Amino acid sequence: MIGIYIITHKDSFKRYVGQSIDITDRLRKHWYKLSQNKHENKHLQRAYNKYGRDAFSVSTIECAEDLLTKIEQSMLDQWSNLYNMCKTANVPPSQKGKKRGPMSEERRKINSRALLGVPKSAEARANMVKAQRTHIVWQHIEEIKAKRLSGLSYTKIGKDYNCGFNLIRRICAL
Repeated sequence: MIGIYIITHKDSFKRYVGQSIDITDRLRKHWYKLSQNKHENKHLQRAYNKYGRDAFSVSTIECAEDLLTKIEQSMLDQWSNLYNMCKTANVPPSQKGKKRGPMSEERRKINSRALLGVPKSAEARANMVKAQRTHIVWQHIEEIKAKRLSGLSYTKIGKDYNCGFNLIRRICAL
């Protein structure tokens, strides 16, 4: 089933809102990660650890795939008591603080040169710019600029879009 799912803590009515083109599979993944204490949302994980699986209920809303983000964003805007860490629909969770596998010898050399202050090649700089431009935030340029014009800080906007304030500053400078 394609649609929106809402995981609700039965006592506090605090919610986690998400979207999926396969809700059954997505919820199965949520429950598995929570049971393994490996869920990326630390707020939901802590509540699960404290209260257990039975303290939560799930509701779903079936909708067309092209409406998923619009409906999810409407709910995120409407509700304040949320487990969601990012208040923007369809933005993946931050990878900050994630453990990665062992570094290759090439990666070690690159990091070492960076620490020593060796300038990056033109190709490396171009690749970095390209990678930054593919970040999902670039799809929301006009929204970001409007939020900044309304007086929100770069940091607050960055938290909404799960990115750093420097990226928000660069977008607003365009």
